[in-house]
Amino acid sequence: MKITRKAFCLIVLAVLVIGITGGAFAANVAYQITATVDPTVSVSYNGEKQVMTDANGTQIYPIIFNGSTYLPVRAISNLFSVPVNWDDSTRTVILGSAVKEPFNLTATMGSGNTYCWKINDASDLVVDTETGKTTFETGIVRKIWNGTMSSGKYTLITHNVTGYSTLTFTAWSDINANILVLDAEGGTITSFAINAGALVTKEINIAGYDTIAFGADAQSVGANGTAKIFEPIVK
Repeated sequence: MKITRKAFCLIVLAVLVIGITGGAFAANVAYQITATVDPTVSVSYNGEKQVMTDANGTQIYPIIFNGSTYLPVRAISNLFSVPVNWDDSTRTVILGSAVKEPFNLTATMGSGNTYCWKINDASDLVVDTETGKTTFETGIVRKIWNGTMSSGKYTLITHNVTGYSTLTFTAWSDINANILVLDAEGGTITSFAINAGALVTKEINIAGYDTIAFGADAQSVGANGTAKIFEPIVK
């Protein structure tokens, strides 16, 4: 059975805090406990009994504390093939990568709205440019329906970018337009002009922002058109 990242996170959470029933402890303060190492407690995964070991390969056993069973993080991470490391400077157990992997913002988009939506039709990922056709893998449509006033807050589709610092994407429009990267309140993080039929690739600093959105306005009052944001990736 293949375990998903979400399932692994839930399992690790359970591993760390299964059945905690004691009172609250002071945050960020080390304290001593009395626990029992119990070799009689076994761990089975997919019907197979597991032998848990530390980084040196020495067999280790579950610990019983206040009626709860605690399992070693390294042994469990090895079971699910998830890297584990220790950062002594911050006293942090690091599961998986120490940094967030690049993420395509279209992966978590829903159905969108009248003004903005994820591109699902493969033909809409092909655009005509001055040098010929260019095909992309993912994208977002932004309708330009009210000239220079198309990017009102109520038209936005927001994306969670907490922990990421850089946004890259390629923009295209069928009319002369201004492409905007906005915050959750509709404030402009950055904007740039794009000519009809041109492709413009941008790398934007989004450090410190938890939420962003894309906007597109015409360069002239009353103009209508369509802008597309291709392969929007944060890292």
